[in-house]
Amino acid sequence: MQTIAVDTEWQGRGVGKALFEALLARADEVAAPVFLEVRTDNDVAIALYRSRGFEQLGLRRRYYQPSGADAYTMGRPAAVRQEEKS
Repeated sequence: MQTIAVDTEWQGRGVGKALFEALLARADEVAAPVFLEVRTDNDVAIALYRSRGFEQLGLRRRYYQPSGADAYTMGRPAAVRQEEKS
């Protein structure tokens, strides 16, 4: 399990997106699925995840503490490796 977080001073500068893209690239290299949780009210993040092939899989009630905010569980299937296609 990994957590990607960006200091508020650096938010909005593409740092989180770059980290996320690197994680997805590595997952694709090893044909691994990726799962994550995201606050249900985080529309910007949800749009980013959907644009990268994630689908909503479930809902975790009161997942984030201490706020008690709900989270969507989202997943992206493993990429098919080129040698597996042949």
